[in-house]
Amino acid sequence: REENQKVDPAEAHRAFNRQSVYKRFAIVAAGPVANIILAILFYAIMAWSGQPELPPVMDTVMYGNVPDGDVARLMECVEKGVKEAVGTLIVQFGAYGKAPLVKRPSLEEMKEYYKNEGK
Repeated sequence: REENQKVDPAEAHRAFNRQSVYKRFAIVAAGPVANIILAILFYAIMAWSGQPELPPVMDTVMYGNVPDGDVARLMECVEKGVKEAVGTLIVQFGAYGKAPLVKRPSLEEMKEYYKNEGK
């Protein structure tokens, strides 16, 4: 403010506190408005440029189709995680050595089983 500072009388008419209310409002509002416009612009640029995302794996899970190497690597990681979790549970519940007794159904058998369960 100009009370605490020496302001050249030729420049005094440009001081913030001497502007009309509308001009002061416009000056104060300009910062947040510019931030909102920049945020919209940056989000639009990110959306237009594309972002890496996980490949769809539902066909791989449901039908065993592995379309490319990325999905194959992803499924290897999922398989390792499942084996580690299930292996830990097998040891904890004393079912070690009984895995050969478990029947491994094919995808077609599983499909039929779950189709019939839904009815």
